[in-house]
Amino acid sequence: MFVPMSGAAPFHPRHPVPRGASARPAPRPAAIGRRVSAAYRRRSFPAAADAIEAELAALAAYPEEYALLRHLLESARRVAELAPVHAALAVEHGLRSPEWLSSILLRLHLWGLVLAAVLDRRARPLQARGIAILAQDLPPIPSTRRP
Repeated sequence: MFVPMSGAAPFHPRHPVPRGASARPAPRPAAIGRRVSAAYRRRSFPAAADAIEAELAALAAYPEEYALLRHLLESARRVAELAPVHAALAVEHGLRSPEWLSSILLRLHLWGLVLAAVLDRRARPLQARGIAILAQDLPPIPSTRRP
């Protein structure tokens, strides 16, 4: 599933990053992944979606940073929110629940968080010079819980 780029901010050749942005403590993606995984194991997809929402709220302190980490978390949230919907539709059609597939997809997103943060850190020197790589390459992925 792809999100239309129409939701992405318009491209600007120069994109300012706030001074001192890199001085803030960095998010810990492995810990984020562990917290979301633990929530999923305790109560399944809705709990994972809630945990991801909390992680995204914490990332709000970095509005100009961690674009790829944020993007993966938003996508993982969407997977967790839609998994029960897909499962119910499959049951309605007399099919086996695809929760196993959603679970693998969720874990794939969580596995990628560490690499996403590495790429975000590598992009930081370019972003500090106004080159909005990653920051303008990824559209936001809205929650399915909100209109």
